[in-house]
Amino acid sequence: MNTPQRRPVASDAPQERETAGKDREPATARDTGLDADPKRRKFYQRYNREAGYWDALYERGEDELTAYAHHYLLRKKVIQRMLDRLPAAAGREALDAGCGPGAYIPELLRRGYRVTAVDQAEGMLEKARSRVPPLAQERVSLEQASIDALPFGDGRFDLVLNVGVLMYLSRDGDAVKELFRVTRPGGTLILTVDNRRNLADFIDLPARLRGMVKKVFRRRRRGQASGASVPSGNAGAEPAAHCYGPGELAALLQRAGFVVDERTSVGFTPLLFNGRRILSDRMDIRLGRLLAFLRWLPLVRLGGYILVYRCHRPATASGDA
Repeated sequence: MNTPQRRPVASDAPQERETAGKDREPATARDTGLDADPKRRKFYQRYNREAGYWDALYERGEDELTAYAHHYLLRKKVIQRMLDRLPAAAGREALDAGCGPGAYIPELLRRGYRVTAVDQAEGMLEKARSRVPPLAQERVSLEQASIDALPFGDGRFDLVLNVGVLMYLSRDGDAVKELFRVTRPGGTLILTVDNRRNLADFIDLPARLRGMVKKVFRRRRRGQASGASVPSGNAGAEPAAHCYGPGELAALLQRAGFVVDERTSVGFTPLLFNGRRILSDRMDIRLGRLLAFLRWLPLVRLGGYILVYRCHRPATASGDA
């Protein structure tokens, strides 16, 4: 695979303030992990193909979305509210790490940030480039880069977004450490992942029972194999994303050095029975709105399909260690 090169939207304008460290060289093919990581390569190929779908999704009206696609609209609204609660952003630096089709670039520009957006998929970067307003070209830079080998100096960014990306990485711990490294002391990280302990799966007892039985048989087969590796059956199958429980995600962020300030979830439907939908998209979306009013209950608050966490990098020397 060719070495990804730096791909700016426009020539980089002079920084309005000094960054904490010099940018690193653009990531090599080895750094991106595509050559050595089959899981990442398959997701890269998938999202490069689907760039047009994801770009169109954020342009659709609420009534045009399926219950699952509606989650992304809800996620965007929650992130917008988190951004609104941050200090004034004029002249500050923001990184969208895993920008996809660039849905958050206009939101960051509107709040005054200078925006750097990275993604591994060229197709996604092309869609993101189309979202940059002509008058804001000098405030945006797009680059092809890997999240676990970011080509930026330490502590450069006041705000870092990582939206729906972490669960596709094999080295998630390395990725979170990189996000911590490039976040300015006192700066903010907003990160989202799919929730392994979502409400719909929790109340789908038949599917949970079936999953427990499968887990028992898998353990038994591994025991019979006496430690030998067991092939998965279809080596070319789509790899599974790693979903996180609320506590698991908090621990991962804290190990990297972040302090979790706020956590919530979105998307409480569709409800399932034995792994199958039981309501229409319209009914599921309406039920999801009703359940959102109950988010003061702990089971509901962190029971959505998508977890959204807001963290900060401590400004103290101990937090930077």
